Amino acid sequence: MKSYNNLPNREKGYFLHRWFPQHMPALVRFLTDMVVTIRERPESTHTEFPPSFSYDDFLEALNLANERLAEADQLAAKATFFAKYLFGRNIDAVMIYCLLQYVTVIQHPDRKFTEAVIFLFEH
Repeated sequence: MKSYNNLPNREKGYFLHRWFPQHMPALVRFLTDMVVTIRERPESTHTEFPPSFSYDDFLEALNLANERLAEADQLAAKATFFAKYLFGRNIDAVMIYCLLQYVTVIQHPDRKFTEAVIFLFEH
């Protein structure tokens, strides 16, 4: 079996959803709001991403995230849908950034959820 560090982000997203399904509706709402906020002033957030993530790629990922988050009910309900649509290539960097903000800056009240997010996604 692969170690968690070596899992693709899609699989990590799947595990997070399966382990904490009760947190998914609030998480999806937060992700939606965060993407809307970032899209209003993308230049201020883009600097927090690796230099290899060009500004155009960043904008494209934000737009794709915005489209996919419109399926909020399915994202919150289905682990495979959540993982595939939010942690696929080209969008995962934005989702991981938002997810880490959700548990660190916002300080999520469930310590186990916070620890799982950091364990899975903070490299």
